[in-house]
Amino acid sequence: GTGSFAIAAYVPFLVQTASASSCTTRVSIISTGAVCVWSVKLASFLFWRALKVKTDARLEDTLSTFSGTVGFWFISALWGILTSLPHALGTTSSSPGNPLFTIIGTALFLTGFAMETTADYQKTIFKQTNPTGFCNVGLWSTSQHPNFFGN
Repeated sequence: GTGSFAIAAYVPFLVQTASASSCTTRVSIISTGAVCVWSVKLASFLFWRALKVKTDARLEDTLSTFSGTVGFWFISALWGILTSLPHALGTTSSSPGNPLFTIIGTALFLTGFAMETTADYQKTIFKQTNPTGFCNVGLWSTSQHPNFFGN
């Protein structure tokens, strides 16, 4: 599902840049780039982890029934639509936005991206030596879910 964010972010950007009546704003370029980088990074990490672990016990019960599978994909689609709204609304606006907010937003993205990536790396390294333990090193020593906080 996370890889679809890249497609969902890039298609409107392509339409906007191909349209003679609209101008591509700095905000839409930054937003599209941020969404694409984040989604490709996260999708790659999750795919790598799935190949390594070979199963996701969190989903086994849910996906074992037809209704569970439909419910899972419905909630996933709803989640994707709702979380894509800020990007979709921002890239379809003709307003260039406030440059200060663009700088602050970009700094927040870069900080969160670095935090999420660092937390995922730290947990991956920790789980190699402590497969059943709760990660409590690095960022995990100060937050229960630093990767989600980074998001």
